[in-house]
Amino acid sequence: MMHRSGQKRRRVRHHLCVVAFMAFVVTGGVAGAASEAPMVQTPYGLVLGRSAAGVDSFKGIPYAVPPSGALRWRPPQPLPETSESTRIDAGAFGPACPQIARMGARNIPTSENCLSLNIWRPSERRGGPLPVMVWVHGGAFIGGSSAEPLYDGTRLAQKGVIVVSFNYRLGRLGFFAHPALAAVRPKGEAQANYGFMDQIAALGWVRDNIGRFGGDPAQVTLFGQSAGGASVNFLTIMPSARGLFARAISQSGFPRWAGRELTQGTASAEAIGVEYAHRHGIDGVSAMQADALRALPVSALTEDDPPEDIDRSTPMPIVDGQLLAAPLPTLLAQGKMLPVPLILGGTSCDASVYGPDALALFTFASPADPTFKRLYPGPLQAAVRAAQTDRIETEPVRFQAQAWAAAGLPVWVYDFDHGGAGKGWQSDGCRGAAHASELPYVFGNLRTRYTSQSDDGGQGITPVAAAVRQDRRLSEQMMAYWVSFAQKGVPDAAGIAPVWPLYVPLSGPVLEFGPHDLSVMTYFREAQLDWIASKLSGLAVW
Repeated sequence: MMHRSGQKRRRVRHHLCVVAFMAFVVTGGVAGAASEAPMVQTPYGLVLGRSAAGVDSFKGIPYAVPPSGALRWRPPQPLPETSESTRIDAGAFGPACPQIARMGARNIPTSENCLSLNIWRPSERRGGPLPVMVWVHGGAFIGGSSAEPLYDGTRLAQKGVIVVSFNYRLGRLGFFAHPALAAVRPKGEAQANYGFMDQIAALGWVRDNIGRFGGDPAQVTLFGQSAGGASVNFLTIMPSARGLFARAISQSGFPRWAGRELTQGTASAEAIGVEYAHRHGIDGVSAMQADALRALPVSALTEDDPPEDIDRSTPMPIVDGQLLAAPLPTLLAQGKMLPVPLILGGTSCDASVYGPDALALFTFASPADPTFKRLYPGPLQAAVRAAQTDRIETEPVRFQAQAWAAAGLPVWVYDFDHGGAGKGWQSDGCRGAAHASELPYVFGNLRTRYTSQSDDGGQGITPVAAAVRQDRRLSEQMMAYWVSFAQKGVPDAAGIAPVWPLYVPLSGPVLEFGPHDLSVMTYFREAQLDWIASKLSGLAVW
């Protein structure tokens, strides 16, 4: 009886979620959008955007029903269609998904009603549909937002593509498992990786609707950085994502990130979920406990989140046996990736993600090891960061590129080693380019960059000095590579930068965005990466 009554409550909450969505759309449409605003008719209403700098933008467009109440820890539900007279004011970003106050969503309102996306397109369009670039934001799967100024798609759209970004569930709301939730899960329904389900739903919305905005749903390039780059990697081995994108770019995506086991061991997702529920007085595996979990306030689900370093309890992708059938490195080694061309790479100091504790976290080798000292000379802090970067990013990138090439798929590899934007996010002790330092160049937004979070809760993005000519040139080169890949499936900077050769395992060519210029490197860091590979106990890093 309790289970059946729980189902009734969930149905009522689902109805309320749909009503809440409809109220958002109708009231949003009433907010006076300018009469000259670009307008696009969709099955969910008339979307009213804004125009500036030769680009139309449409922000905060819902792509799924709010995943709250009975829909918390359920797959995203499709939007109800509305009458053509419904208006959606798309002049402002939607709320970020709930998270701790860190990294990407500082001073941005948060809400469980966060599943929205944003579109930038050229105002003047000639010829056929334009290629589409869909951005996945980073934030360690526990933070971030598509509303970051750094991710503004205006400059890329000016190059002749349509840019889309979106929010997805994060932290315990996005990657969580508990036996009580499994017990009431409808047969065959996916579980645990709700953030990935959101990403797939957003890509499905793009497939079904981007043509109305002038985009080509058959020419979608998925790109992302950090957890966004990892998301790209995970999506390339998910059968559920087949047909949703034609090309992929993974920036600092940690290709040996395995994912957490669902049920096996004390560090499994369900074990961590049981511990979390117990702390909130919820014990048991019945519908009553599932309802109690779904009734927890959002503040309880974002409290005591782990620090930036990934530890035992950090919410992360889960090997659920359905969306993610096995650890990512295992599937890559088995050649189970979707047949799409790939660009991937990282920064020369991606280990800046470790923050100030680089030495304390250097555990896979001894700084006194003669081989370490020979391969990583110089001051200890910088040497350790270089070795950590090779362990978490550079060697895994080589591993993924080799897997792609072995499967007969086109792949191009880069290394970003340009520090022209100045001191980057958590870059103390770095020798080279810190994690995320390539983002201003990829988006052409050279006056924004990540910095450490300020004590007063500032946004973590600060203006930098006016870009020098070299920075502007590098940004133009990177955008040319990225846009041409979206347009033609080949990164071609059309005469303003070197030819970027396909990766082949023997010589392993890597395009280096260096401190002063671009160059193609062969046998890139071969001795260091071979040594790192010999120190790994298995396929996975995390």
